[in-house]
Amino acid sequence: MVVGQWFVSGDFFVPENKSRGDWWMAAKEIAWGTKMLSGGTLVWIGGVGAAIALAAALTGLVRRDRRAVFLLPLALVTMMAIPLAAFYRGHPFRIRYMVPLVAIEAIGAGVAAGFARDRRVQVIAAVAVAAAGVYELKPLDAAAPMVVEAQWDRPNLAERARVTACIGRLEPGAKIMASMGSLGHYMQEASASGFALRDFLHEGNGDIWLAALERPEPFADWLLIEEKAEGGDMLARLAREKPSWLAGYARVCEGAGMALYRRGATVDTEAKRAHGATP
Repeated sequence: MVVGQWFVSGDFFVPENKSRGDWWMAAKEIAWGTKMLSGGTLVWIGGVGAAIALAAALTGLVRRDRRAVFLLPLALVTMMAIPLAAFYRGHPFRIRYMVPLVAIEAIGAGVAAGFARDRRVQVIAAVAVAAAGVYELKPLDAAAPMVVEAQWDRPNLAERARVTACIGRLEPGAKIMASMGSLGHYMQEASASGFALRDFLHEGNGDIWLAALERPEPFADWLLIEEKAEGGDMLARLAREKPSWLAGYARVCEGAGMALYRRGATVDTEAKRAHGATP
């Protein structure tokens, strides 16, 4: 619904991962990322528990009417197919892609702790798992991998705010053409400045978007292009391959890798309008 296709396999990243074309290396990156999100001991415990659940579902370790209980949670393992395929195609490593795997790790740890029939053994195993969790999980750690990765973009906030100020207040019916695939986060961020999603022309607008890719001037008052992240977005590539696509637009602002163009504008007048923004 957002980008106009079921699976986005290109146009939003530069294939630069060392695991490109190597399934085994991609799998090792997933294992490393999962370990960094929790801990080596918990990964092993969760893996053992998942193996027990699989064995219980496929053999006679539990009653037939209980086998589905052990089999269904293992469906969460299939979540690794997404980062596996992405890394194999060269997508840059992102540790957030492994977050869903923590769920199956937790279920596996629970199975490992509670599978024994003896109540005392269950209690001892549960205490051991809890101790491993206390030792390895640091939920309030400001240097945790997910926290660090989530803050990569913070230095760009002020720069993007400057670009937003260049736009000012949109005239009624005016549209900003931008790719949801690369600047969806900016569209959300711009809501704090009074912009709504309907103010943007993006992939979700279907035929209008496709027509604007051929000639944007009849449809977009502004063009917002991501030129830096992942080698630039599809609009940046289009502008490089077909410079005439920008005919009728003037580059008026830039910042944090984004370039802003206005239809029918001149650089001098828009530079003054931006109150010191880089033209």
